[in-house]
Amino acid sequence: MTTLLLDADIVAYKVAARNQEDFDWGDTGESRVVDHERAICDTDSLISEYCEALKAQKVLICLTDPAANFRKELEPTYKANRKNHEKPELLQWVKDYLAHEYQSFIRPRLEADDIMGIIATAGDRIVKGPKVIVSEDKDLKTIPGHLYNPRRPDDGVVEISPLDAKRFHMEQTLTGDPSDGYIGCRGIGVKSPYVKALWEAEAKDLWEIVLAGYASKGKPPEDALLQARIAYILQFQSYSLKHKTIFPWTPELL
Repeated sequence: MTTLLLDADIVAYKVAARNQEDFDWGDTGESRVVDHERAICDTDSLISEYCEALKAQKVLICLTDPAANFRKELEPTYKANRKNHEKPELLQWVKDYLAHEYQSFIRPRLEADDIMGIIATAGDRIVKGPKVIVSEDKDLKTIPGHLYNPRRPDDGVVEISPLDAKRFHMEQTLTGDPSDGYIGCRGIGVKSPYVKALWEAEAKDLWEIVLAGYASKGKPPEDALLQARIAYILQFQSYSLKHKTIFPWTPELL
């Protein structure tokens, strides 16, 4: 039985944004209309659509802890660029609906990405049988296993090898992710020879390539390690389910 690990943060945002409409009445002001019933229908329809497309019998809703985020403990600027962006009015309401109406996972200090990464790499310890991550977020390419991007349906389910997952994590460590508010190594982009070298190297050589990239910009290894820990999506070996403890990423995991 195939289980979908659903990035419900993205689903909730899309549904909430789709189901609000703002009106400008000129001198008399502005108003907003939200449609709760249609939001429910859209949410259920999206999930049914994914299950049908991927021939899945089960879906797990993965949501970010709204109270705390361990990456902000590592780097206070993490996702700080999103603070001033107005969120759709129904966003939390749709998340609450998902959490109550479906089997859902929210864990202290974790993002939805981390929950999907932990379950996907846990074998049959948490969920038995094949699993497919469903997310539009490119960060999930750092998780070995099966990934489906709803924005690229023609790609189907993509299998990501353990080596390619490590390579992409190291690429993120070098280039950063402006949308998430962490910088990587400033001056190194996706076309850098260091990034190219990652995709031609074996796992044992990846960290040395990253360190060489940072050194080329006058940055110490400590900067590289911090960025790697921010970029790392947690996997089963990096989290204690019993104690809810996060084990920081180290180069020994490569």
